[in-house]
Order: sequence, then C-alpha cells, then structure tokens
Amino acid sequence: MEVGITNTSTKKLVFLYVGQAAGAPYYYEKYSATDISNYGVSEFVINVGGYSVYKEGPFTPLISTPNNSNYEGIKELVNRIINISSNNRVWIATPSLNITRSTNFSNELTKLQGYIDSLRTALTASVWNTYVNGIYMNYERIINVTDTNGDGLGEDVDYNNLINGALFGNKQIKLMNDLSNYVKSSKVINGNTYNAKQFMWCPYYGYNYYEATIIKDIGYVANTTNIFNVVLIQPAHYFQGNLTANLNGVRESIRKGYVCWRDGVTVVTKTSSTQIGCQMEVDSQYFTNPSVYQSRYQDYLNYFNNITNPIPGFNKNNYLFSYYCGAKNSSYQREITNLIRSFYGFPEL
Repeated sequence: MEVGITNTSTKKLVFLYVGQAAGAPYYYEKYSATDISNYGVSEFVINVGGYSVYKEGPFTPLISTPNNSNYEGIKELVNRIINISSNNRVWIATPSLNITRSTNFSNELTKLQGYIDSLRTALTASVWNTYVNGIYMNYERIINVTDTNGDGLGEDVDYNNLINGALFGNKQIKLMNDLSNYVKSSKVINGNTYNAKQFMWCPYYGYNYYEATIIKDIGYVANTTNIFNVVLIQPAHYFQGNLTANLNGVRESIRKGYVCWRDGVTVVTKTSSTQIGCQMEVDSQYFTNPSVYQSRYQDYLNYFNNITNPIPGFNKNNYLFSYYCGAKNSSYQREITNLIRSFYGFPEL
C-alpha cells in the first residue's frame, strides 16, 4: 500500500542525534525533555551517526539501550519525545549505507529491511502506528563519479532507465526504491500489524567537481519517481562556503515544487508527487568560528526570508523546512535552539 504525503505536516522539523558516534568511545549527548520542548516544534527526525560503528550492525544497541549512562538508543528518545506531547511525531533514520564498487546491494537491502523490522517490534505496534511518520534514508547522494570524457559529469546513472538500469548509480537508486516499497507497506509481525509509513531523503545540493551531476541526480529521483514522499535539500553553503547560488536553486525548488538548477530551470519535468523542502544548516561553529560561519548562515536567512533577490509573494512559512543543527552541544544548546526558534517565528528563550 502506497502512503501519500500527509496534509498535516507541521512544515517545521528538527534533526536530533542518537547513539555512538564514529571514533568510539565518543557518544552523542542525550536530549532532555526540556531540550526537546524548547525547539518549539512537534516533528523530529532521529538521525543515526557513527557510520563506522553501525554500517554493518548489529543494530540492537542503536535501537534500544535502556539504563545506558553513556548514550541512548532510538527507542528511549522516541519515548521521551512522545511523552512530552501526544501531538509529537518522529521520523527515524536508517544506518548509513556501506557503498563501494564491490557493494552487494541485495545484501544492503536485506540488512536495512531487518533494521526496520527491529525498529517496529522494539517500538511496539502502538507507538509505530501512532507516532512514527516515516523512515529517513540516511545517505546524501547518488554515487555517480565515473567521468571518462572529462566533461565533469558523472556517467554512472542511466537516466532513461533510472530504477532498473545496469549502471552503478542505478543499482543504488533501485535499492532506495525497493526499501521505499518496504517502508510503504504494512507488515504483520508476531500477530501485530505495523502500518505503512512514508519515506524521506535529505541529499545535498551540488558542489565541487560533480556539482552538476549531483543536482541532476536529485532532480531525476525527486521529479520523476515516487521513491520518496519528501525530499529535503541541503544547500551545503554553510559547510562548504561560496555557494550562495545553491541557496537560490534550493529556494526555487521549494517554491516551484520540483528540483531546479541554480537558475530556477527544472532539471527534468516533474511527474512525481514528491514534496520538496529545505534543510537549514547551522551548528556550534556559528559560535566557535563566527567570522566564517555567521556570515554563511546569514546568507540562508537572507534568501529564505526573501531579502536577497526577493521573489514577489515568497513566504517561507508556506514551505517545508527542517533543521540540521549538529548533535547536542551543551555549551551552545540554548543559543542554537534560539537560532532555530527565530527562523521558525517563535520568541527566543
């Protein structure tokens, strides 16, 4: 059963981190109920870091770590979020993919399906069916990096046979498509029915050598397939710099409802129902390296508050936004929260 886009989206999301980070024994700080409430939103994406820790499993310590003093699992954070308010909803990330040229995508699919079933049973059917909006595909681009003719464009995706093509990038897209079908289907486990859910992706907009290819790949996946219900595009300017053109491309994409090039021209005609949103980006570097990161973040505010190159009638409140704000950092938690609250139109704490 296909799950459509909900009409009740809050249009305001915040990403949170759980588990053990790469470089163990580093752990993400736990979010208190106050931390969560202070964001002012009711929709959260629970993200999984620690690529080197979780890419091959086991996933049990990630999904649930009761009474663990170092870090918490997904289940513990979900329960805290929904105990704050029965109106709160969550998306839950997959572990990152382990993609190399020798990747067996069938094995990756089986691994991720098992992870989702483990999530379902750990959370219980009641919590899954009521409070989980969907699954977030935790991989930020299509691998498309072969360039034999030197034109700066990847040649690893057959755009005429996107899901079933024989090229390497197509195999990754097929994996995402097959996982999408799994997420969007209900399943009975031990007599309990777990409802179908939505599927989300948060790719970064193009930069560096393959920037045009990266944008094109996002456009073809988002505009021509229904793999994802929601695609939140990261402009990448905050972390990379010198990419204000990306901010224009992302603003045009969310305004028009389909993925555009930086000049606002569609990548490919949209035939899908995919909802396009923006992933805002900020973290503690805003405070620790202000000469670099504060001006970059201000560029986001200028574009999405319709100050730079204003578009008549554009109002960010009409569009879907989420916030990547790094993992919790107690030294700047209140300050970062206030940046988010300000953008979302809430009074500062």
